[in-house]
Amino acid sequence: MLKIFISFLIVCSYMFSIEINVTKDKKITVSEYDKNAVTAYLQQLFNFHITNKGAYKLVKENRMLANFYLDENNLSKYDISYIKIIAENYLADKVVKDIQSKADLSEKVLLSYYIENKDKFKKEDKIKPIIFWFKDPDDAINFYMQMKTKDLSYMKARSKNFKVFKIEDVDYKPITFFKKEIRNLISPEKKGKLLYPMVLSSQVANVMYIEDYQKAVGNKPFKNIKEEIKKILLKKSFNDFRKKLIQQYRKVEK
Repeated sequence: MLKIFISFLIVCSYMFSIEINVTKDKKITVSEYDKNAVTAYLQQLFNFHITNKGAYKLVKENRMLANFYLDENNLSKYDISYIKIIAENYLADKVVKDIQSKADLSEKVLLSYYIENKDKFKKEDKIKPIIFWFKDPDDAINFYMQMKTKDLSYMKARSKNFKVFKIEDVDYKPITFFKKEIRNLISPEKKGKLLYPMVLSSQVANVMYIEDYQKAVGNKPFKNIKEEIKKILLKKSFNDFRKKLIQQYRKVEK
């Protein structure tokens, strides 16, 4: 397991610094914390949903490659500095968010923001998709080209001819549930039609059929989105919180 040890060295002047050591273990292990961390990382940065099995595989493979690198190379000063900057940035953001999370935002403040920004809280359009899964992207493309003008029952009846290994009947989902590249293809006009094939890897691809499209009407109820509004307000005030914290630490240094 590749371990990164982060220790805080408290200096008499109340200045803080981070020392990072990167070492290689003989045995590669993957913990639940590791899987949860990589899942959150992919979700936050790329809006990518990964399975528990996929998270385990990704962490283990990355560690294998990292260990291989350490077998062949010594980390340069630049490498250490780069890792240190990432760690410092993460911890700096985390301390601001931790303090923000304790901020008392009254219901009156949340409601005021909701009333002034109702257009931001409209109910979301939903779709009911049927997803055809393929092990070969070429089969997915062939299926799309020949089935794009056919109805759903015909597609299902002929699916085996195109090596469809699974037909997934999905319940209604809001448009924002899907990844950006899929959202960009969805529109009311796509109801009863296939979307372009999505190639996920050299061994997995799918084609989505929009069985139904529900146009949303009205706004989300305030009681259902209080936490969402709180997150928005905290995000907006993040830089102000950060500046105040820095000012406090500078006063301590003096």
